[in-house]
Amino acid sequence: MTSADVVHHDGDGDNAQATLRVLLVGGSSDRPGGVEAFCERAKQALAGDDSVKLEHLTTSTAFFRPRGLPRLLGEMRQLIRYRRWSPDVVWFQWVNVVDLAFLVLARLCGYRVVVTPHLGANWRSQRNPALRRLGSLVMRLANQFALLSPTQAVELSLPQGVPSRMIRTFLPQEMWAADGQQADTTTGKLRLIHSARLSAGKGSFLFLEVCAGLKRAGALFEASLAGGADDQTMAEIQARIAALGLSDDVRYVGWLKTDAMMARLRESDVLVHLSIMDSYPLIVLESLASGAFPLCLDLAGARHMTETYDGAVVSEGSAVVDAVSFLLANPAATLRDRARVAAAKVRADHAWSNAAMTLKAALS
Repeated sequence: MTSADVVHHDGDGDNAQATLRVLLVGGSSDRPGGVEAFCERAKQALAGDDSVKLEHLTTSTAFFRPRGLPRLLGEMRQLIRYRRWSPDVVWFQWVNVVDLAFLVLARLCGYRVVVTPHLGANWRSQRNPALRRLGSLVMRLANQFALLSPTQAVELSLPQGVPSRMIRTFLPQEMWAADGQQADTTTGKLRLIHSARLSAGKGSFLFLEVCAGLKRAGALFEASLAGGADDQTMAEIQARIAALGLSDDVRYVGWLKTDAMMARLRESDVLVHLSIMDSYPLIVLESLASGAFPLCLDLAGARHMTETYDGAVVSEGSAVVDAVSFLLANPAATLRDRARVAAAKVRADHAWSNAAMTLKAALS
């Protein structure tokens, strides 16, 4: 009998309820980002379900450096120790090549593993042919994939023969608490926002170039730059803001807690997300659900979101020019109206009850 065949019972007698023991593996406690937010919301969504018991083990693989090896080995030892808990399934979040070690170890421990990818075609582990082959080879060990988008199966060249099911991502619960709240739209300025773990790959510098292009065109705008970054990247961003003459136009607001981030999105007209990294960018759905129009780089996941709901994409080769042209050609009020129409469908599709039910079915 495998761990997948085990049925755990809480309580006594015939009224005992079968429970599904889920070990969620992924994310880094000291590097808050989209994957970490996804894990936390999934835990919250399943917390009220008595038929599921969930434990969370971080991997601490984000921006991994050799000095992080002792911590990494500690997390791996914890994964082995969880055999005493007898999880029915390990729900593994695949972000980078270092994560592959956890999948191998999980299968050696005899766990049944369901994998949710969070990486995209432009990640280093996918662009490098050797690392891409390694990832595909190790992914054959997975028992099943739980995909956030049908585009992931093509983008990542997942191995044939491993079954897959679709799940939904978890949007912030604060989004529903703010239903009916409308931001002031009478400022007369186009309000832009970029939110990410700030870096070149996430499109942070391209966002500044877009702002500079709008300024040269004489457009009235104000911009918010939200998110954390390492010291070197932050210094480069500040230097670029000064060099482009944007000190009075771009406000760095830092990393924001969820409720503050949702409020900031509701106050914005357009999210500019020219990331080359994201397979399925959570911030794009968050912006739509908040009534902010997303303008994205033309990658599979972002294109799928904008085609399903609303938004616009620009090509990587001419991203800044195309983004500036789009923003100059489309009034902010029109884009807000379009995003607000899309918001209702995004919220309905991603209600936590729907997302939790879909996830539970995939893990079972």
